[in-house]
Formats: sequence, C-alpha cells, structure tokens
Amino acid sequence: QQVEEARRLGVPVAFENALGMRFVWVPPGTFAMGSSEKEQGRFPEETQHAVTLTKPFYVQVTEVTNQQYRRFKADHSSDAERVDERRSLNTDPQPVVNVSHADAESFATWLTGQDPGRTYRLPTEAEWEWACRAGTTTRFSFGDRDEDLPLYANFADKNLPSKYAWAKRDLDDGHVFTAPVGSYLPNA
Repeated sequence: QQVEEARRLGVPVAFENALGMRFVWVPPGTFAMGSSEKEQGRFPEETQHAVTLTKPFYVQVTEVTNQQYRRFKADHSSDAERVDERRSLNTDPQPVVNVSHADAESFATWLTGQDPGRTYRLPTEAEWEWACRAGTTTRFSFGDRDEDLPLYANFADKNLPSKYAWAKRDLDDGHVFTAPVGSYLPNA
C-alpha cells in the first residue's frame, strides 16, 4: 500500500538527505492507538482509541546518530554510563542521547535550513505510533512474542530485569547500552 500510494501521488517512497538520513513516506490512515485492556504490562492511561491521520508524512528509518547531530552541535556529548565499567554512548553510529525535546526541535529547525525545499519536524505521538505499528494490530509490529523483541530492539543488555533473563541468555547482542542505529530488524 505504501509504495503504490506514493507512486499514485507522484512522491518518492524514500529519500536520503545530505547528512545520510534516510526517510520513508508514510501514508495517512486510521488505527487503534494505545493498548487494549487485555494487554499485559499496559499502563492505566493507555486507553485504546481510534485515530485517523489525514495527511501523509516522512519519518526517518533510524534514530539520529551522534555523527549527524554533531553536524548541528559539534560539541555534543552523549556521554557514557557506568555499570560494570564505563561504556561510551558517544560513538558516531550510536543514536544521539541526552538531548531535550527542545534540542530535538532545534535540530529539526536547523536541518530544514540545510535542505532547501524540505521542512523537518518531530512526528506527533500518533504519527510515531502509526509508523511504528506499520499496519499491524498485534502487540508489537512483528507479532506478540516477547522472545522476538531482541531481534527488533536493543533489548539484550546485561542489566535486564530477571523476567527477561531469556533475552540475555538466548540473544545477547553484545551491546551493553545503545547499539549502532540500524542494528536490528526493521518493521514493515
């Protein structure tokens, strides 16, 4: 549907900007946002409700990297964490962290100025969920199985809660903290 609709409208399905950020076109649609009352681990405020997005948008296929963000703010440091030993969160291919919402908005505004003809902004919560769900109705975009989480997200860290011990044992990804962007399977 995504490719067919983009072609019908004469817009690119994907594009890459000068910073190497790849974006994909997401068509409008209606979906059930939030979690059903039956979903395990659901927060009380996560009531499921229908949301209709009436306009298409583009979303980046990965998080912004430290390298990309440093083009905007050269002295940015994502820092490091301490568990067993110091581990850097600051390598070029890792996702930028330790930025505020205002910092992210400022980056999008700056990016707009770097790319004449395009306007960059943060997605709304509804747009983000629509893009992440990728047309699915399961608990996750890839199904309902917790065991599959480490294939799609940085989930096999050393400091996992004991209920997720299977992830560390079965699918240790070798990344104690953040992994380079694009390290895991994408959603549809």
